Amino acid sequence: MVISLAHTQVSSAQSEKVGFIQWVEKTFFGFDSTYVYSYPTRLTLTLQNRTWRDMYTFDIDKENELEVKSNYLSDFSFSIGYSFLSLGYTLGMNKLTGDKDSKYDRFDLSLKCNMLALDLSSATNESETTLSAIHDNQRSTYPFYGLKMEMREGSLTYYFKYLKYSNEAAYSSCYPYRQIKNAGSPIIGIYYGEHNITCDLTKIPNEIELNLHEEERTKQIRNQDICVNGGYGYNFVFAKGWLLNGTALPSIGLRIHDDESSSKYQLATNSKIKAACTYNSRYFFGGLSFQYSTYWYFTKGYTIKNSIGACTINLGVRL
Repeated sequence: MVISLAHTQVSSAQSEKVGFIQWVEKTFFGFDSTYVYSYPTRLTLTLQNRTWRDMYTFDIDKENELEVKSNYLSDFSFSIGYSFLSLGYTLGMNKLTGDKDSKYDRFDLSLKCNMLALDLSSATNESETTLSAIHDNQRSTYPFYGLKMEMREGSLTYYFKYLKYSNEAAYSSCYPYRQIKNAGSPIIGIYYGEHNITCDLTKIPNEIELNLHEEERTKQIRNQDICVNGGYGYNFVFAKGWLLNGTALPSIGLRIHDDESSSKYQLATNSKIKAACTYNSRYFFGGLSFQYSTYWYFTKGYTIKNSIGACTINLGVRL
């Protein structure tokens, strides 16, 4: 009788465990098979190339406008994955080309399921930039070494129609799902970002005369953004295995400044747009995606618009 009771308790515990796993799979990884196809769990090998660029626009006054652009920065990564886990290594192009003057670093981590997506990233760029200046109605271009950017971001995103719309079919390193019928979804989420931008305008060439006070020539922006994202994503299947995606995610929230360059609290308005084209089959997959993020900073003296554009190429196989 004791043995029978123990066996019953073990069976009950195992049943609860299986039930919990099934609930997790259905709730977070569930999908409508009419719209989405899931590939059987396989070992995947992926080669990824990402190229990105920082752009800054300084609106100083009606006569002076500065635009700073970094060089195109690129890296390659190789990853091996199984199910939703992957392990990869990233190699910057500056290490391959021997460009010792390139000072940038980037880290990205994503944890995603059909319902939710958690994205974490950090970036640092202190490389040479190109300065375009409009002064006396004339545009001139110069090399510029006075800009440093540090950024850390995190976001949690929820897809309302995740059963029919697969974000992973468009934005992933291994594309475990394939969209087989057109579908879209409203999107909502929360965003947190830490931005640290230093611009030393004393390093601007002498040919450019700016009407700035001495304390305005070295500008440092340190702030934290806490925002709500809201937007829409749409998957368009135009041929078997092929997919086009367009996503827009504007955000609004609170900006907290850590310096005295502006008021302590401001309204934060940022935006992100994405587009992707993917091919996904049983053994091979590949994708091309673009992302463009924009941030506005309002400080004493002038307004800064920071934009970051990125292009990512993925090629891989399922074994």
